[in-house]
Amino acid sequence: MLLSSLSIRQRHLLIIAVVITGFVLTGLVAQYSTQQLQKLSQIQIDIETLKHNLLTLRRHEKDFLSRLDWKYVERYEQELAHAQDRITVLSEHLSAIHSDNNTALVKNQLTDYGQQFVAIAEQQKIIGLDHTSGLYGSLRASIHEAEESIAGNTALTAQMLMLRRHEKDFMLRRNPKYIDKFTLAISTMKSMICLLYTSPSPRDGLL
Repeated sequence: MLLSSLSIRQRHLLIIAVVITGFVLTGLVAQYSTQQLQKLSQIQIDIETLKHNLLTLRRHEKDFLSRLDWKYVERYEQELAHAQDRITVLSEHLSAIHSDNNTALVKNQLTDYGQQFVAIAEQQKIIGLDHTSGLYGSLRASIHEAEESIAGNTALTAQMLMLRRHEKDFMLRRNPKYIDKFTLAISTMKSMICLLYTSPSPRDGLL
């Protein structure tokens, strides 16, 4: 009814307007879809990058625990910072598409993981990263002094070798049973020293 009241020219103009509007709407929808696909693609890149960060963290962790080289702790901390930055970026990209995400929880868990690893590394540093550092270094220095003091005494030297064997077995295998064996052996050695040295001077120096 309304169209019949329009002139042919007006009808043509109306059709052209409808077609143009359709093209514009189609273009806008296509543009929006492209933008969404680009955002989703970036999110996928973020996730893959984060996976790589986590694998690298595990590698640095294992390298440190197997080699006890502090450079791997430093590399771990650098990679941890990269991973946390990536989580922040991922959270922003997810928010941009109005997607619910638990990146805050993931970031907190990653922070806890990093703190626990660094705590273990610091504890190992106190124990000793090699045979000259930390408590292990002090232990070896004390043993060498004791070995020099008992040089020439066959019985004590044999007992000292037994102590060294238990020490090395524990360092290699990390089995608590060698601590018990070491404790028993050193108790035996102290008793031997008390029997062999009646003078307080050399005896107290060894004990």
